[in-house]
Amino acid sequence: MAKVTSLVLLFLFIGSCQCDWWTDYLRNLVNKGREPTWAPDYLDKQLKKDTQNAALIKAIQDALNEVYEMIENNTPTGGTSSGGDIKDQINNIKYQLGVLDEFKKQQERQNNNIDHRFTQIQTALDELYEKVEGGQGKAGSGNTYTRWGKTSCPSTAALVYEGYAAGNAKYEKGGGANFLCLPKDPEWRSYSDSKATYIGRVFGVEYQIKDNSVYSTSFHDKEMPCSVCLITEKSTSLMVPGKVTCPTGWTKEYTGYLMSQAIAGNRQPSEYICVDENLDAVDGNKADNDQGNVYLVEGVCGSLKCPPYVGGRELTCVVCSK
Repeated sequence: MAKVTSLVLLFLFIGSCQCDWWTDYLRNLVNKGREPTWAPDYLDKQLKKDTQNAALIKAIQDALNEVYEMIENNTPTGGTSSGGDIKDQINNIKYQLGVLDEFKKQQERQNNNIDHRFTQIQTALDELYEKVEGGQGKAGSGNTYTRWGKTSCPSTAALVYEGYAAGNAKYEKGGGANFLCLPKDPEWRSYSDSKATYIGRVFGVEYQIKDNSVYSTSFHDKEMPCSVCLITEKSTSLMVPGKVTCPTGWTKEYTGYLMSQAIAGNRQPSEYICVDENLDAVDGNKADNDQGNVYLVEGVCGSLKCPPYVGGRELTCVVCSK
């Protein structure tokens, strides 16, 4: 009687754990009259299978062992127990059930807390994703390009700085091959104003456009300005030679004509730049220094496919962003 009473009380609590295997356990242990010593072995097997409830199973296993030990130690040889012994056993079982009940509640609270924290993290990730998709996560992004021949940027961009176009002289054997946009307000560190022999040199760039039908010849021999422009919320810019329109999906920043150093005389190679179709000039110096120069670029048929290109025709260009 003590065994049945103890097990029934214990199973009433354990059944609330919503573990399917306890239903089978109860059916086998009570209805089929299995011996109580079968329980620890069964629990060992479940402990290996049910890792989610491992701590709870272990606690129940320990409690069952204590109950079985109490029953064995307090049951007389004749197979009956006094009322006081049974009451004590029931009270002890109730105490053990209370401990297990509190343990289970703690687990439930912990699981609820984990679920709540997971929900918070998931919500935060969803919000971040929406911000990035909506463009709010693009703070600090952007790209820059140089607008040659202008002192300002188009409406699609913000001015970073305005400067002077500079590069190598036509007669220099060394130095750089690229053009620079030098700021109007240079800053210095250690320096010497003496002119050394072994140095690199940079010169202002002048328009050489007296023999063209593209730009006004009033800009001939004048120094070329430049401006560095920032395009926000865009990651790249592109100069397309031979075009005045941008590829699909790109935004036009400005159009112009290709210019470079000339091929005549001792002139050194330089990069090709896209100079704005509406020229500006540097204020002040009107002298023809004839040092760094840029000339319009024409196509030459032969290895260059003609058509679509035309020999002797000035090449256009466009700067695009995306």
